[in-house]
Amino acid sequence: IYLCQIAFNSKTSTEKIVLSQEITSISISKPNQEPLILTKNEDTWFVNNQKANEDALAEITYALENITLLNKVSSGKDLATYELENAPVVTVFNQDTQLLKITLGKSSATTKQTYIQKDGSPAVYLASQPLQEIMNVSLENLLAKEDTPTEQ
Repeated sequence: IYLCQIAFNSKTSTEKIVLSQEITSISISKPNQEPLILTKNEDTWFVNNQKANEDALAEITYALENITLLNKVSSGKDLATYELENAPVVTVFNQDTQLLKITLGKSSATTKQTYIQKDGSPAVYLASQPLQEIMNVSLENLLAKEDTPTEQ
C-alpha cells in the first residue's frame, strides 16, 4: 500500500511556480513572427514601445504570476503530442534577470489548462491556466485603444 501511495502522490502533486521578483518585462515569441516585447515603466505597460492595453496586460501578468503545474504528463520524449515543437515561448524578466521561461503547447481537452515545458527541463507539465489562449495575442490586441472624441 505504501508504494502505491508514493506512486499516486508523485503523479498528483501540484507545484505553484513562484516568481522571485516583480515582472517588469515579458517576451512572447511565436514561430515565424517578430516577438512581442512587453515592458513596464513605473506603472505603465508598453508593447514594442507603444502604450499597452492595461486590461490585456493585467490578464497576462496575472496568468504568469499564478501558474500551478497540476502534474507531469511526459518526460519530454513525445513533444509533438503536446504541440511543443516549434511552439510559442514566453520569457518573463525583472530588469535583466530572467524569472521564468516556458514553452506553450496545446490546450487540454477542457481548454482550461495548457501543456507547457519549463526552461531547462525536458518534462511536459499540465498547467492550471489557459496560457495558450491568454498568450495568443496580437500586437493590435495589446495596444491601448485611442480615446476617440465623441461628437456632440
